[in-house]
Amino acid sequence: MLDYKPLKVRTKVESENMPEKLLGDQLRLKQVLVNLTKNALKFIHTSGKQAFIVLFASYDEENEMLRVCVSDNGKGIEESEQSQIFEKFGKLLRTASINSEGIGLGLTISRRLVEANGGELKVSSEGINQGAQFMFAMKM
Repeated sequence: MLDYKPLKVRTKVESENMPEKLLGDQLRLKQVLVNLTKNALKFIHTSGKQAFIVLFASYDEENEMLRVCVSDNGKGIEESEQSQIFEKFGKLLRTASINSEGIGLGLTISRRLVEANGGELKVSSEGINQGAQFMFAMKM
């Protein structure tokens, strides 16, 4: 019998002025969200604690930017590795065995899509086993 550990996924909209509808590149936004969420799922770890992924969204009305953060409590990323993960084929040696299905283009493509839509994609992590947060903003 398999021992399944629960995964919590929470979403939170942090803006009172979030429009009901946003006009933007829906296909590209979806692709970025899927890439970031799939990465969070790949690198989540449950050793002794509840695994979680949280998606935050807010809208900056003044700059017409949708702001999104995908946060997890997974493997984390050393500060020295954070720029490498956005490079083509930028898989980290430390986690290559976990992420055997991808070739290391998802974050590169996501960053380019976000930048093409007038925004930026960043990563933040306190280090190994401290999770990661991927934040992006896109013009809407």
